[in-house]
Amino acid sequence: MKVQLLGLLGLLLSCSGCSFALPFHYDVGELEHRTIEIDASDVDIATLDLAFGAGELTLDSQDEGPMLSGTAEFNVAEFAPSISSSRQGNDGSYGLIMNPEFLGLNFWDWQELVNEWDLRLGKDVPLNLELLFAAGSIQTELGGVPLRQLRIELAACEARVEFNEPNPEFCEHFEISVGMAEAKFRGLGNVNFEKLTVEGVAEDLLLDFHGEWFRPATVRVDGGLGDITLVVPREISVVVDDQSGIFSDFDAPGFHQRGDRYSSDGHWDEPTLRIELDHVFGGVRLRRE
Repeated sequence: MKVQLLGLLGLLLSCSGCSFALPFHYDVGELEHRTIEIDASDVDIATLDLAFGAGELTLDSQDEGPMLSGTAEFNVAEFAPSISSSRQGNDGSYGLIMNPEFLGLNFWDWQELVNEWDLRLGKDVPLNLELLFAAGSIQTELGGVPLRQLRIELAACEARVEFNEPNPEFCEHFEISVGMAEAKFRGLGNVNFEKLTVEGVAEDLLLDFHGEWFRPATVRVDGGLGDITLVVPREISVVVDDQSGIFSDFDAPGFHQRGDRYSSDGHWDEPTLRIELDHVFGGVRLRRE
């Protein structure tokens, strides 16, 4: 299933920005309401793959409750969420997806089509989380969720992803793939990561690194044609290596410069945050706030 989902999102990445119609027939019916609940209280570590094709999705954290709960409202039967689960030893794997045939469906007439999911993530079980968002409006707040691994893939949506509380777990793997999305990530310092990879920026991207820093970290932004805004806290040491050379339009007011390297405080060794830019062909704005 994951290969099929990634393939569909890859198709979106190559086609986004142009007008296209997917050859799927659907019938608009009465508004349906589904309750969603996935309980993982009996596992040591949970893996959750969440794939949302198009519409409006809200994903927040909750202090009490199951690993995942919420509601879905839709007026096309094929938009109904599908839940899967499997178990291996003390670890559990779970999936919540929209019908993969409709991932990335271009919704031209929102007065006719409805697909709204309102979801909550619990904080009791360490989580490997993969989020695949194809199209629509995405609002996510993952503060306090115990994330061991996190991968977020955006295709052609408008997304806001926030981390308003520290992650109580060390995030061993953190990856973001942006595509044609207009995305804002805030509170990244709260993720408790050591390495973050950001790929495929083609539209506007905001990376805000405020939060509670637990350890030094490296962020690598690899490839992109869009505009990137990097917001870093004044209280931490930051070094940026711009390896894109003449191909990027780099703006870093108030930073110390040595060739293609920029420092927030004039100290070049062992910063709290190191940002590496490679094959970035758009504008890059670096700000301290």
